[in-house]
This record gives sequence, structure tokens and C-alpha cells, in this order.
Amino acid sequence: MFKFVLPLIAGVAASSAGAAIVSVAGSTQLIAAPPSVASGVLTSQNFTYAFNERTNVNYSGQVDVQNPVPGFVFDITNVPGGFVNAEVDSHLIHFDVTDINSDTILNGVVVFDQPILAVIIDGAKLSNSDAALGAPGTAYPFGVANRGFSGTQDWFRLTAPDTLEFRVRNINTADQIRVLTRSVPTPGVAAVLGIGFLAGSRRRR
Repeated sequence: MFKFVLPLIAGVAASSAGAAIVSVAGSTQLIAAPPSVASGVLTSQNFTYAFNERTNVNYSGQVDVQNPVPGFVFDITNVPGGFVNAEVDSHLIHFDVTDINSDTILNGVVVFDQPILAVIIDGAKLSNSDAALGAPGTAYPFGVANRGFSGTQDWFRLTAPDTLEFRVRNINTADQIRVLTRSVPTPGVAAVLGIGFLAGSRRRR
């Protein structure tokens, strides 16, 4: 019996049930993590892009808004800051114009399947969190100062605990928003042991 139960326990303990983006609206398109979100690579005049980055990450670091209150509007003049020390899932919203001489404003909505714990909109904080929270295999514009919000026309707010609405104005550098959501707990080993015990009891009968 045990030779079947132990691999099952190992498999469940290593799994990640992670939270995810469940829907988008407005200008936003949901995509898989791309090869690069460096400036000038993933561009559009009409769309912003959202994708899931990492799941079940034990993250400790600074954020711009922690536990945002639904209905409250946040921009670069109104970011209370905060420090997260928790298991989170990370997601990125990206906007970069094709025509660097244009002045484009887009609105979007992203809905997650778990509550939003924190949001990062500052370029330095985005760069500092790339290593821990960035998608594996995706290149980021590390060190680019204006990759986050760069003016008061950029803003976001929560319309529900799991829903983020935003507006971004882009001229010549990618605008990015990193959203941290609550991780979905992986199944407990105790529960798996219980399943194994029941299976063994039935066999002995």
C-alpha cells in the first residue's frame, strides 16, 4: 500500500494550485507569459496585455499599495506604500505603444479568482521584484525608471476585492502594473494521508 501512497503525497506537496486571471475587459487582452516585456517588444496602439507570472511565492518586499480599498483611486501622487511578507501569486499588466511619438490612453479591467493583496506601480519597485515575481523565461525592462506609472493620468482602483480597473497613458516607455493576489493553498498532506488510509482499509477488506 505505502509504495502507492508516498508518491501521491510527494506529488501533492509539490503542486501549486495558484490563483489566476479569470477575465479581462476594455482594452485588455489575456495572454500567456511572453518572451519579453522590455520596451519596444510587445507593443500595441489599441491593447493592453495581462498575464499570470508566478504562483505560490513566499515574497518579502516593498509595494506601492497594500490591501487596497475598493473604490479608492490610486495614482503616483497617492501611493501609501507597504511591505508584503506572505505567500502570493503575481500578475503583470503591460502597455507599450507601437508609435513612440503618439500619446495614447487606454482603459482596462482585470478580474482575478482571488483577492488582491497589493499593487506595484513604481519603476524601481517593479525592477526590485522582477527576480522573485517575474514569469520564468520572460525578459523585463530592469532598471527602466518610467516603466511604472509616470503621470497623474495613470491610475487604478478596485471595483471589487478581486477586480482591478485601470487607465494608463503611454508615450515612449512601457507602462506596467504588478498585481499580487492571495495564493490558493495546496492540498494538505494530512488529507492525502487520510485518503491513503481509507484506500488501504478497503484493500484489506
